[in-house]
Amino acid sequence: MKKIISFLFIGLLLLTLVNAQTENTSIITPDNPSYITKVKIPEYFQLLFARDKIAKKLEFIEKRKLEYEKLAQKFNNTLVKKQAKLLEHLSMLESKRLEDQRYISDRFSSLSNSRKLFVMERLQKHQNNLIRVRTQLPEPAQQRIIVAIESSGKVIQKFNQTTSDIRGFEKIKRN
Repeated sequence: MKKIISFLFIGLLLLTLVNAQTENTSIITPDNPSYITKVKIPEYFQLLFARDKIAKKLEFIEKRKLEYEKLAQKFNNTLVKKQAKLLEHLSMLESKRLEDQRYISDRFSSLSNSRKLFVMERLQKHQNNLIRVRTQLPEPAQQRIIVAIESSGKVIQKFNQTTSDIRGFEKIKRN
């Protein structure tokens, strides 16, 4: 039994690694039946074996933004019946994005100064992207993205004091 489980685990791992290396440019959204096998499982293993888990989470947050955009396009081109399901998928993306954001937030204080600046810049870029995506979304989905922008803003505000102290220290050090 242990051999079978080990074989399945190694097979999933290899499948994930191959999928990650041959990742195509098409974006898979949660309404796709293969979303779990092509996105969720590979992300789990990528995070499991990543050296820099925070950078990986930031990468995942950006993927969620691309998925938002793709779902927004689908939403505008579908019937009213299917729009409710797409709104559920948008909600799921938001909860995953919040989970990744919380992970980063919980570990922010333990980062080095240069990593804090890197994370802060990436989060600000992400918030700007969310603002841009909001205009592409339909009205019902815009409310969810507004909540995402606000939560992202709270995290950025929390980190801003720390990074401004670091930037000031870096300026003094350079002079």
